[in-house]
Amino acid sequence: MNSPITDQQQIDQEASAWVAKLSADSVSGEDRQQFNAWVAQSSAHRQAFFAMRNHWQHLKQAAQQSAGSLTLPSKTYKPWMMAAASVLFAATLPLFYPKLQDALLADVVTAVGDHQTLHLEDGSTLHLNTDTAVALDFSPQQRTIRLLHGEAEVIVAHDPSRPLVIVSGHHESRALGTDFSVARVNETCTVTVFESTVQVSEHNSVIDILKPGDQLQISDNNSQPLKTTINLKEANAWRDGKLVFTARPLQSVIAEINRYRSGHLFLLNNSAVSRPVSGVFEISQLDESLVVIADILGLKPVQVNGYVVALY
Repeated sequence: MNSPITDQQQIDQEASAWVAKLSADSVSGEDRQQFNAWVAQSSAHRQAFFAMRNHWQHLKQAAQQSAGSLTLPSKTYKPWMMAAASVLFAATLPLFYPKLQDALLADVVTAVGDHQTLHLEDGSTLHLNTDTAVALDFSPQQRTIRLLHGEAEVIVAHDPSRPLVIVSGHHESRALGTDFSVARVNETCTVTVFESTVQVSEHNSVIDILKPGDQLQISDNNSQPLKTTINLKEANAWRDGKLVFTARPLQSVIAEINRYRSGHLFLLNNSAVSRPVSGVFEISQLDESLVVIADILGLKPVQVNGYVVALY
């Protein structure tokens, strides 16, 4: 069951919507009057707006640095695209606040599109994927890696006296072998086993014991865990700087690409949601990949502004 929205979350969402609206070209005088009334209501409104605006500008600068190679149609995009993409992007802005908080708690953070390899003091190797934050807590009794957000794959050094556990939200993944990964994206924990076995628990209750090739997805909303068998070469291709898709629905591909690009990509063509995508794509050249995917599927990419790209 989802937690009820708090007053602060409501204010943050309203601030996000105002940032998006005021960044558009078609701001009316009535819009500005309504904004002035809203921002005058309380200092909390003002603080939330300025925080969101600063984060928006930061994302815009990052996206302009990374999206320069995207080849887009020369024709002017339709106004409805700007409106739709702005609303969708505003809805994603409150998600960035928890990530900023995670960064303060983390020992190691990776940037969007980056990955990092750490050699831990116990001899284990930790691979961190794009946009990841982890906190390390190694004691004489246990080795704990707290995955605050993102994705981490660990090749575990054998030490029966000190179990290695990755904690993600309410879930714990305990290594019973050597190589596995845990991802935490959008309040969903995904555990993938590459070698040996991993025990997944919630509140000290064992959910499942996974073997190589198993992937378990568990949502924070207490829905039924989803267990599947996957292609392991695809699952950690990011370690080699690649994304591999085999007949993956376009909507899922876009969600994955968004993890590796600054700014945000939206699909505005509902009929294309389930179209299959297959291929090997370089993470460092995702803008070129977007053009290729769009061409194959008969879609058009439009850069709405410096940080929002729409496929329609």
